Amino acid sequence: IIQYSVYYIVPPTTATSADSSSSPSSTHLSSPPTRMNERPTLPELLSFPTHSGAIDITSKVGMKYMKLGTLLLEDNDGSIMPTIEFECTGCIQITIEVLSRWLRGKGKQPVTWRTLTDSLKSIGLSPLASSIEHSLTSSSR
Repeated sequence: IIQYSVYYIVPPTTATSADSSSSPSSTHLSSPPTRMNERPTLPELLSFPTHSGAIDITSKVGMKYMKLGTLLLEDNDGSIMPTIEFECTGCIQITIEVLSRWLRGKGKQPVTWRTLTDSLKSIGLSPLASSIEHSLTSSSR
């Protein structure tokens, strides 16, 4: 059995106050924070600026690179990650390669900060995802 989920984003001009109160998620989707829907760059992923200093996202992923790679590169059949592991040494280099491929459009779309933070949360890195979200939503860089 194959199940499909369809989500509709309500444009802000068509949403009414009654719509907003009955469906809080549509309000969130219609007015997302500015930077969360932007495309990250590799330099940002290697040294992400926060209020408390720069974060190296690749080192924070650590040994969870396999989960992140499988998710971001949509490697459900297990054909991509073993190749990356063979070509790269160490979890940081593997994570950089995973993120590089994802940034080039191979894998989960869209390539945005939101996709990355959602993926980080789903592999158990919620504190890292929260730090990124906080920095992206509290500044207008």
